Amino acid sequence: MFSKVIVSAALLLSFLWSSYAIPAAPGPCTRNYTIRNNETCDEISSNNNVSTFQLTYANPSLNCTVLIPGKSICLGTQGADCTTTTVVKSDQGCNDIASAANIQPDTLAKNNPNINSDCTNIYPGEVLCTDSNIIGYNTSSIFQVKPHTTMFSKLIFSGAIIFSLISASFAAPSQGSCARTYTVQAGDFCDLISEENNVSTFQLTNANPGLNCNLLKVGQSLCLGLEGQDCQTVSVVESEQTCNQIASTAGIDVATLAANNPNINSGCTNIYPGEVLCTDSTIIGYSS
Repeated sequence: MFSKVIVSAALLLSFLWSSYAIPAAPGPCTRNYTIRNNETCDEISSNNNVSTFQLTYANPSLNCTVLIPGKSICLGTQGADCTTTTVVKSDQGCNDIASAANIQPDTLAKNNPNINSDCTNIYPGEVLCTDSNIIGYNTSSIFQVKPHTTMFSKLIFSGAIIFSLISASFAAPSQGSCARTYTVQAGDFCDLISEENNVSTFQLTNANPGLNCNLLKVGQSLCLGLEGQDCQTVSVVESEQTCNQIASTAGIDVATLAANNPNINSGCTNIYPGEVLCTDSTIIGYSS
């Protein structure tokens, strides 16, 4: 089976090579970090002075919903390593953050390319680069796609292409058919999409392997749920809520909440305000 994957990947890579102007990689890694148990991307970013955007920029295939303890990740790349950061607080806006950091809003926007033009997609706990210098991330590294190859528009770096081709060859057959789809709109971010479409944060990433929530593309088609694995009863986590409180409010037990949200750690310490959880009383039974 593996040989078939390699042949398929080689054929598709040859096709992609003729369809894309492939850019250079983001650069050599300047800082490395080994993931620990029960960590989230925002925790790693906050504890190591690296913005949420930069963490995903330096690790194009990183899935923040399914972090693997012991895995080594890059915190910053040469020439693109911001170490001056701020953690977004509740009700803060971009102007507030920029003012507190003594920088211009334009500088904040350039150093955090994931922020939309209205600054409506930042969230409490997100880590932003607040350096007074322009870091100069290579945003041109996103592929320019020819019309007949739009299905690959989300692939970013050449390494990610090969990763996506091979993983798709293995994962696609086991994922099942999509029950609901959604097209990304301007200003969207993953938690907003989840909340407005009654889909948990976990389910959204489970149904879209390799989805990078910091690099959503307007017009991108997402699967909201798979056949037989589509929870549509959800709750949005509020500030200082615990798993016990969420389960009690939803009229379910904590074991059911945990089973339907496999991304929650055993101590329920990695949920965050704005995250969308499945609160169905029936066990959905997501495929591992």
